[in-house]
Amino acid sequence: MKTRFFSLLLSLSLFITGCSTEFYQLYKTTCNDALTEKNGNLVYEDENCKVNYNFWGENGLMSFRFYNKTGKDIYLDLGNSFFIVNGTANNYFQNRTFTESGGQISYVVNNYFNIAASASNTYSVAKQEDRIVCIPSLTSKIINEFNITETVYRHCDLLLYPKSVKPNTLKFSGKDSPFVFSNRLTYKVENSDIPVKINNEFYVSEISNFDESHFLTEGLTTFCNEKKAVYPKLYKDPSPEKFYIKYKQTDYEKH
Repeated sequence: MKTRFFSLLLSLSLFITGCSTEFYQLYKTTCNDALTEKNGNLVYEDENCKVNYNFWGENGLMSFRFYNKTGKDIYLDLGNSFFIVNGTANNYFQNRTFTESGGQISYVVNNYFNIAASASNTYSVAKQEDRIVCIPSLTSKIINEFNITETVYRHCDLLLYPKSVKPNTLKFSGKDSPFVFSNRLTYKVENSDIPVKINNEFYVSEISNFDESHFLTEGLTTFCNEKKAVYPKLYKDPSPEKFYIKYKQTDYEKH
């Protein structure tokens, strides 16, 4: 009886897994420059700075940490810095104005007579976006502005809704890749009028489609020797040169 019961549970589990409607498109990137992987980041380094990348996340996080190695201030010129994807340049500096709004202040007028009153003070502070960002000596700043892509890539040789354990994968070179992108930065070191330019170039070298059951895995975190289950489940092999797009099955198209 118990054997039949557990067999029924197993069959039900397989049925649910097979009917997954959520899928993941995994992208692997390759850099044309001599970047190294350190502490979970891709790192570019010159005599003045380090630029750290980690694309891992939904839609590809095109953010970077700029670290000043010198004993002087470094001025990053966002007006002459760009995220470029497939030949289209996106400006880091967009001349925006940000507004911060404040909230409500409440207070008691006379607690002895049980009389209470409240007043609200709504305020806003406008701040203009900085074109030149100063990074002080031996410190870093994070620039977080764009995603690499938010659109699922379609191809006749790529199954859109795969069910197998082995993912359906396409591989590309730098010449035929559907996504070629770069990070172009311009900065000056304090007391120098000579601009320094950085151009880190990347391309998508692999695209794989997974169903949810073959993409995610149970995970555990450990803190002070205490283990805790991770929720939601995580991809089993994240790395800084990879990212993913999550999508749902909406029809019965094959590719």
